[in-house]
Amino acid sequence: MQWITQYRGDSIAAVDNRNFRLSVLTRTGQFVRSFMLPRIPGASATNVTGTMRDGTLVLRTSVRTTPGESSHRPVIVYTVDAQGQISNQLGDFPDAALARNGTDVALGGRAVVAAGDSVIWYGHSDRFEIRAMDREGSLLRLVRMERAAHRVTEADIERARAADEQLRQRLFGPVAVAGPAMEPEFVDTHPVHGNRILVGEASDLWVARYNFMLPVQVLLSPHDVSEEWDIFDPGGRWQTTIVLPSGFQLTQVGKTFLLGVHTDELGVHRIRMYRIARE
Repeated sequence: MQWITQYRGDSIAAVDNRNFRLSVLTRTGQFVRSFMLPRIPGASATNVTGTMRDGTLVLRTSVRTTPGESSHRPVIVYTVDAQGQISNQLGDFPDAALARNGTDVALGGRAVVAAGDSVIWYGHSDRFEIRAMDREGSLLRLVRMERAAHRVTEADIERARAADEQLRQRLFGPVAVAGPAMEPEFVDTHPVHGNRILVGEASDLWVARYNFMLPVQVLLSPHDVSEEWDIFDPGGRWQTTIVLPSGFQLTQVGKTFLLGVHTDELGVHRIRMYRIARE
């Protein structure tokens, strides 16, 4: 299972994104039912990004493209009802910028999607403008923040290349590193926020801060990673920025707690909860 969350009432939804199946369980773990996640024809693998109060699932999937066909890889956001049927397709939105060879441009921004009780959120990390939509895709409000996009320097590119080589060696061994690699294209400016957003149980919006080395650090040394998040109230007003403890990856924001996975120096994963005080 790749994703577990509270479902309608006190049920639990366990999503296997690899096999495109959702299983519903009781709060004690007893199996109730399961169904295949419906896919959009012509699109690639789908991922569940959140659930709504009535059990509606919010999913995203990428549209296959050919080199030169589009400047961005399109992402489709759609909803699935509690019976496993597609209820609405909110539309196509920009995702990763594409290089001339059809691959994603290195260090480029990404689409971010999340769901709350009755709101679906979409944004793109190249621009700090996150839109709240209803189930039909109608705009409810925008969350904006002024944040300058820093230029990608030669030093940034060298750090990214070195980290990528280290990661490939860790995953595939020295033979893979010694072989020819496709030279990536790099963007001119960094994204202005990270590639994750979360919606809390109090309907607050959490937007990850950008760190271009973070994805590699999470894979190579997750115990050293400290995530930073900007927090916005339900009306879209910025409240504060929070720095999480090293090694802790946030997965759920409650009204009085933060839940996530902590990784120690030995690579051991543990579920960890922190209490939070709200004014």
